[in-house]
Amino acid sequence: MWLRVPSTMAIELTGTLPQNISAKDIILFILGQIGSQGAIGKVLGLKFRGDIIDRLLNNFLDRIYFQAQKTLLANLNLGK
Repeated sequence: MWLRVPSTMAIELTGTLPQNISAKDIILFILGQIGSQGAIGKVLGLKFRGDIIDRLLNNFLDRIYFQAQKTLLANLNLGK
């Protein structure tokens, strides 16, 4: 039995981003470059990598951590 494995498309993002650029802006730019048909058959093999992806992830995790702290402090203040 043979399984057809989709080809891989790697998107590497390096460098620095201007202020206020979000992940949504990046994906819309990429879609503009490859077109809506550009990743057909590659969805399972679409990989993002690079230092920009790492920074976006860290920024996202920092925002979650900040929101969790803020919520915890608000709940502690309700008990007083």
